[in-house]
Amino acid sequence: MAYAKYERAVQDAAGNLVTGVYAEVRRESDNALVALYSGPSGGALANPAGPYADGKVKFYTPGAL
Repeated sequence: MAYAKYERAVQDAAGNLVTGVYAEVRRESDNALVALYSGPSGGALANPAGPYADGKVKFYTPGAL
């Protein structure tokens, strides 16, 4: 199965990285939580995922984002 990667830095208005953030990912069609993975070959993550200590949200999900 192909996994799409999502990786973004979370910043405040001053451009500083925000640490300890969580990411919750939902399907637009029905607002259900989607399965998240830690790498391109799998490894389940919780949804919401986190906390991300470095302020950089990163996860993989089946299909395209």
